[in-house]
Amino acid sequence: MGDQVVTYPAAFFAGLVSFVSPCVLPVIPGYLSFISGVSAEHMQDPARRSEVTRRVAVNSLFFVLGLLLLRPIDVQRGAREAMRLEGTP
Repeated sequence: MGDQVVTYPAAFFAGLVSFVSPCVLPVIPGYLSFISGVSAEHMQDPARRSEVTRRVAVNSLFFVLGLLLLRPIDVQRGAREAMRLEGTP
């Protein structure tokens, strides 16, 4: 296992392939609608295009920033708890 090296481009490509897979791609419009609070009718209205785009982008950005900020804290908590359960100081 020490000989296996995964490069950043390979990991990026694998993530991209999983993102555009037939299981994930159809879910994205509903997911963006849920995060942004914008209905499908509003997304399709040409008169509201810029408002909807801005709202989806801002809310998605804050969602991703929240994940980026909270995920390391969660991982650190889990590692501390695992060490506590093992009895390691």
